[in-house]
Amino acid sequence: MQAADFSATLQNLFEKGVRYGTVIDLGCADGHFVLNHLSCLSGAAPLNIDANRIYEDSLKAIKEALGGHYRICAITDHEGEIEITESVHPYWSSLRPAGDIYWSRVNDLTTSKVKVPATTLDALAKELSLEPPFLIKLDVQGAEMAALKGARDVLENCSVVVCEADIDDFQDINAALLEAGFFLYDLTTLQRLRDGTLGWFYPVYVSGKLTHLKPQAFWEAGDNAAVIGVQETRRKMILERNRKILNRLRYGQSKVSRNDPCPCGSEQKFKHCCGSY
Repeated sequence: MQAADFSATLQNLFEKGVRYGTVIDLGCADGHFVLNHLSCLSGAAPLNIDANRIYEDSLKAIKEALGGHYRICAITDHEGEIEITESVHPYWSSLRPAGDIYWSRVNDLTTSKVKVPATTLDALAKELSLEPPFLIKLDVQGAEMAALKGARDVLENCSVVVCEADIDDFQDINAALLEAGFFLYDLTTLQRLRDGTLGWFYPVYVSGKLTHLKPQAFWEAGDNAAVIGVQETRRKMILERNRKILNRLRYGQSKVSRNDPCPCGSEQKFKHCCGSY
C-alpha cells in the first residue's frame, strides 16, 4: 500500500511555474531520477552524486547525453575521506556504521567497509559553479542530516527538496529543513511494512520564498455552496447510518419471529432489517 509518487508533486510545481537551474541528486544510484522526470525538470542541468563506483558508467552516459556533472563521492558535513559500510545490495550502503539502528532495519545485510572521498554540497557547488535555483533530491540511506549540514549556502538558493525519510529519522530532517526556511508541501510514496505500519516515505519541501504556491484556503470561494452541500449530504448519511447501527444494537437480539414486523419501526420484516445482523 502506498501513496502517490512524488512525480505528481513535481509536475504540480512545474505547472505552477517552478523551474530549476541545477538538479542535484544525492545518492543517485544509476541516475534514473533525472531521466524519469525530464518533463518537469526542463532546462535544468543534472548533478548526479553517489559514493559507489558501480554506478559510474551509467552516470557518465547521462552526462554525455544531457550535460551537467556527476561525482563519485560521499556528501557529508566535511571534506576529505570517509568510511562507508557496504551492503549486499549497493542501494543500502550507508555512512552509518555497522551496529547502527539503520542496519537493524535492513536485517544487518552488511558486507565490508571502504573509504571514499567526501565533500560538502556547498564546496561542490562552488567548485562546479552550479547554476541556481536548485532542486535537491536526497536518498542517502540515513546520512541526510550530515548532507544538509554541509549545504547551508546551497539551501539558501534551493527551491525544492525531495528527501527519502525513514519514519524514525523524519523529525530531525523536518526540523532541519523548517529551520532552513522551507515548508512541507507534500508527503508522497508512503511505504508500509508487512504489518501495516509506516516505514518510509518522500516528503517534498518548498522554499519559503515560494509561499505563494501554497493555497491559503482549502477550496475556491466560488465553490462554497457546493462544498456546504456536500457536507450537508454527508451528515444526513452519517445520521442514517447511526440510526441503523443503534437500532441493530437495540433490537437485533429481540425475541420476535423472523417474519414479524421489525420492532425498530421500519415496517420491514425482522429478518430483512435488524434481525439480518
